[in-house]
Amino acid sequence: PYTTLFRSKLTLPFTYFLVFQYALVARSYVLVPLLLFFVAVCWKRNPAIMAVTLGLLANTSLHAAVISAGLAAVYAAEQIRSGALKDHQQRRRILLCAIILAGLYAFAVWTAFPPHDLGFKTSTEHPGFFVLFRLLELCQPWGLSIPFWIAIAVCFRARCALFYLLPVLLCALFCVVVYGSWWHIGLLFPLLIALLWITWPTSAGNISRHEAMGRIALVAIAGVQILWSAYAIEFDHCHAYSPDLATAEFLRPFVRQGATVAVTSVGERTNNSFNSVGILPYFDRNIYINLPNSFWWWSNQDPTEARFNALLPSHPRIVIVEVSSRGSSESINLDSPEYSSLAKAGYRFSNAFCGTMPERLGPGITNCHMIFEYVAGLPGPGLWPSK
Repeated sequence: PYTTLFRSKLTLPFTYFLVFQYALVARSYVLVPLLLFFVAVCWKRNPAIMAVTLGLLANTSLHAAVISAGLAAVYAAEQIRSGALKDHQQRRRILLCAIILAGLYAFAVWTAFPPHDLGFKTSTEHPGFFVLFRLLELCQPWGLSIPFWIAIAVCFRARCALFYLLPVLLCALFCVVVYGSWWHIGLLFPLLIALLWITWPTSAGNISRHEAMGRIALVAIAGVQILWSAYAIEFDHCHAYSPDLATAEFLRPFVRQGATVAVTSVGERTNNSFNSVGILPYFDRNIYINLPNSFWWWSNQDPTEARFNALLPSHPRIVIVEVSSRGSSESINLDSPEYSSLAKAGYRFSNAFCGTMPERLGPGITNCHMIFEYVAGLPGPGLWPSK
């Protein structure tokens, strides 16, 4: 009776994180599902392949490294429980694989270890419990996530594999303690698929009630995320995901004329100007007079904002203000007092180019390049152009 239900696993590739977030958005996370599924394929095969795959997984991102460590711990526990270490030859083989994995982990730590002048603040904007609350939001409405995770835990317990959820727990704790965004939380979904794959029952006998609960829960979350996929694809077709290309086309005539362009940001953090570097690949040089490099330098010694304040009295022709907000671009308020210094310096709002990331069934983070042009002898403090 469950045959049709279980065949719905064919819908998994069309879920939000697999078909959109980790397929269309160009980040290193795109490799994580592929490596996780390869781990599932090779779990009971060659330990050397497992070591290399887990090591590569750790080198894709910090969150993937935490997942890799959890999988390595579970794999080691499985080897000990199976008695593989009692055989001398097998023990030497596993030790060699452990050395390979340790070397790849060491390389990941070396490349990702934060420098002393790191300007990126890893603390979240909300308390840890709020981030943990968001970790439950793999379903919508969020209340469905609670019975979902209960059903998953019951399913793994029925398979005598509850400790296989260790990588999920470690990733969740890492998001709470260090940092967790929407795309990091989404890593739990391909991880869960891989864990269910690894622990899938080999016998074709009767399915227990607890096993059925877990499978039905997976089908339910897949259905919800297919709705997210449909919304994201439709939203991405009708709205700009990134404002960089449109902004570059607008700036191109000014740059050709030799106009000076400066960049700044509004908000509590001084690192918000980093979104401006997305415009630079459309030019053959760094067009910003206050940005020291053609990339964003994540350092607390970055002089971009200090240079902007020093250069503003010289009246750069164009000022780009970087703004990030949650929700649509309509939530951006140009009457905010943060723009008053530009108005007093003779700048008037010219244009806005925004891009929005779809998230679940609504708009997520919106990034905007706000264009201000210097107008000599600008009367009054207004930012809006005359109609």
